[in-house]
Amino acid sequence: MSNLAILRRLKKLEKVFAVEPRDDWLDIVMWTGSDGGVFGHAHCRFSRSRNRTEWIPCSDEEEIEIMRGHYEKDSHRLYGKGPRVSFREYLERFSYLGSEELGVKRKEIIERLKGEIDGT
Repeated sequence: MSNLAILRRLKKLEKVFAVEPRDDWLDIVMWTGSDGGVFGHAHCRFSRSRNRTEWIPCSDEEEIEIMRGHYEKDSHRLYGKGPRVSFREYLERFSYLGSEELGVKRKEIIERLKGEIDGT
């Protein structure tokens, strides 16, 4: 039996048993602005075997963790310049391009941080 015949039979078997080929995903977290979560970050997932892309907004907890990382990297300053600010102020002044719904949710998250010392 030739290789081509074996491949045809394999494809028929996959259809009969609904076996899907392995799907490896590459997940990258990036700032996408309006397509992201409450602070604009999203997971961009690429499928290697199917050449598909999915955008999944980050959860609120992931967003806070990402923003804390930016805050630390920027030495507690807005965009790394000027005087030091609290984490809450850093979040309030961060550029945001999302919907009004997410804007309300964003403000709620920032208000929750109000009782924390410097948002930590």
